[in-house]
Amino acid sequence: SGSLVPSVNVSGPPQQLPRSTTHNLLRIAQEAMTNATRHAHPRHLEIRLEYRPTAVSLGTVDDGIGFHREDVLNRDGHFGLRGIRERTRKLRGELTITSSPNEGTSIHVIVPLPHHAPNSSNAEAVRSH
Repeated sequence: SGSLVPSVNVSGPPQQLPRSTTHNLLRIAQEAMTNATRHAHPRHLEIRLEYRPTAVSLGTVDDGIGFHREDVLNRDGHFGLRGIRERTRKLRGELTITSSPNEGTSIHVIVPLPHHAPNSSNAEAVRSH
């Protein structure tokens, strides 16, 4: 079996992001890819970065084995997902994790640009199909 080469899609007019935003988005993408390759055994992995007028969006989608939300998110361990949650929280972003067995996993983070950051804490959604 060959090594997995992710596809990368960048859209929207690139914008200068604060260093902490760039750093945390990079680490979120790395952790999502590590989780996918270590646990999900996908054939395909896509990374999407979208620059929007008021936010930047990062998503990873794989076609791996997926998981039941209860089996992964409520147990000890799973530091990768915990790290993704914490980094999203630091960026005052929104995190959505969608997965189900044999259906792959999608991790999506939307981070407001500094001049559009909300005053409230971050929002998170975790879905299982």
